[in-house]
Amino acid sequence: MTKHPPEPDTVYGIISHQARERPAAVAITAPGRKPLTYRELHDLTREIAARFTECGIGAGDRVAIVLPNGPEMATAFLTVASVATSAPLNPAYGENDFEFYLTDLNVKALLMPRGLDSTARSVAARLDVPIIDLEILPK
Repeated sequence: MTKHPPEPDTVYGIISHQARERPAAVAITAPGRKPLTYRELHDLTREIAARFTECGIGAGDRVAIVLPNGPEMATAFLTVASVATSAPLNPAYGENDFEFYLTDLNVKALLMPRGLDSTARSVAARLDVPIIDLEILPK
């Protein structure tokens, strides 16, 4: 009888498993964009984990994400969820909504695009929530 390794039971475990088993397979794709392979997603996840660790963010911490739907949101959600609790928020929320969610979720940081002038940024600054600026690569 062949013994199989246990199935991965975390987001990071699933990404790692796929990176080992199918490194060149496409993990995330979108029209007009270069596909992201499981190996690339795994490498990005490891990089995010290292940076979050440097910032004191880890398992059990909540990181709010303010990005429009698309490949960047999908990638951010998966990489954050591999390290901490991922809390996507609607970029169209108003000041009261952002204040409620950032406070109610007790977020450790807010991830959003660098240079985006958003209500989320000003509310986070007022609440002393650290902002992690995401560099969005050109299409």
